[in-house]
Amino acid sequence: MQMVKRGVFSLLLLGIALLLFAPKTELYYALEHWMEPRGVILSGERIHETPLRLELDDATLYYDGVALGTIGAIGVEPYLVTNRVVIRNFAPSEDLGPLTGIAVRQATVRYALWHPKTVRIHAVGTFGEVKGRFDPFRRTLLLRWVRVGNIEALRPYLNKDREGWYYERTF
Repeated sequence: MQMVKRGVFSLLLLGIALLLFAPKTELYYALEHWMEPRGVILSGERIHETPLRLELDDATLYYDGVALGTIGAIGVEPYLVTNRVVIRNFAPSEDLGPLTGIAVRQATVRYALWHPKTVRIHAVGTFGEVKGRFDPFRRTLLLRWVRVGNIEALRPYLNKDREGWYYERTF
């Protein structure tokens, strides 16, 4: 029994040490290097690392060389068994035409080991409130409007059923 207690305590201590001392900035640079060939680039961001999270401020998001918009802050919380990314104040670029009025106040993306096939999404902005999920194995995205705001620019991309407005896409 004493060996089991020591083993569990050692694993717990190792987990806490990994969480506190993980090189979060280096992990971000590895992710950035992985995203670049896929056309996704964050530029001009300031990076702040704390023991529990990584924060990026004032970033511009590009996809295939086109500026999609600016992001006020991104908080990355890599807690090993549950991970969270919080994006605040996304303002679309003028290059997006009719979509420039669609601003995101806050978007949260969560992944947990006990739901390995699902990435949960929650966003609030000028469009209202959206909840959804992304399945990386099936490569499907489903967003459902909980509270509808200004969706006129998004309406051509949305579908409606008895539960309300939703967006569904397979990649």
